[in-house]
Amino acid sequence: MLEIYLNNMTRETNWKEKLYRFFYKNSKITRPVKLFKVDFNKPWWQVFEEVKYEIAGTMVWVVLRYSLFALSPLIVGYVFSSKEYNLFYYFFGYWIFLEIAIYFYNPIWIRIFSKVLASVKFASQNFFLTTDPVHHSTRSSGQIISKVGRGKQAFDDIISIATEDLFPMIVTLLTAATTLFFVDYKIGIIGLIFYALTTLVSSWLLILTTQIIEPKMIAADDLEKQVEVENLAQVALIRSTFATQIQIDKSETTMQKSFANWNLKWKLQHIIRQIVTYPFIAFTIFCIYYIVSKIDSGNISQSLGISILVTVILNTGQILWINQKIERLIKATIEADDLFKFIQGFGKRTFPVLKE
Repeated sequence: MLEIYLNNMTRETNWKEKLYRFFYKNSKITRPVKLFKVDFNKPWWQVFEEVKYEIAGTMVWVVLRYSLFALSPLIVGYVFSSKEYNLFYYFFGYWIFLEIAIYFYNPIWIRIFSKVLASVKFASQNFFLTTDPVHHSTRSSGQIISKVGRGKQAFDDIISIATEDLFPMIVTLLTAATTLFFVDYKIGIIGLIFYALTTLVSSWLLILTTQIIEPKMIAADDLEKQVEVENLAQVALIRSTFATQIQIDKSETTMQKSFANWNLKWKLQHIIRQIVTYPFIAFTIFCIYYIVSKIDSGNISQSLGISILVTVILNTGQILWINQKIERLIKATIEADDLFKFIQGFGKRTFPVLKE
């Protein structure tokens, strides 16, 4: 039975490996990316200047796609109320066009994504490899590993959150808010002001708390990585019970510190979200009451009023979750800046090591 099971596992592994090799060989996306030089003496955001046009193109596609999705209930309501069913052809034709466009653009975007991440990671590793050894003698290897790993992940988060989460949320929220102008200009202006103020206030609170807590979390994480490297070094030494216990105690202390900061961060985020939630619920109830009164008075049709309500309720709820994306984005920018500042103050190379 064991032999049969192992044979089946081998066949399954071979099948998956063949499938992987097929896609790897026939996909142009696996070609080596073209790396660019990263100057750590400049601000961290200068990295994105290398792909600024590609990012701008992505933003345009996001606006076109997510504004369409946000307006879908309103469009459907208008089609049925006006009985102009031929508009569905334009609606679905436009949708299909966007999906075809992203099919061809997506591989380009993936390579841009990989280009930025690979360039930052390769440049940081080259820096630490070529810096004068004297500078490494006073620095922890665990801290270096922590900075490089966290910095690469930070750029990953900045790109993915900004283009795939935060910007689509903003487009959807603004598009839904502007549909209130179909009721009348008063509720439209009030809605835009309310959603803008709510987002700005919650964002300011998140930026403030993240700027206070995140440096503490980075320092705690660096220390934790340093202890982890020390623990691995213990394996190569003749360990005594005393030395091992010291490392165990140190590991627990650093871990407790990290999770204490982590818990504090999430507690503050929960409080900020509650500050936003109750005014949002109150304003949503007000919008429902206002639109229903307009329907009863005959100022707007029932189908249009329901479409506007569905559009607003489904899409403005993004405001309750946008705070998480903003917090993650601010966190990532602080981590990216931390890597650049760490490298700037680490040391210099005074003699040639690699070919220029």
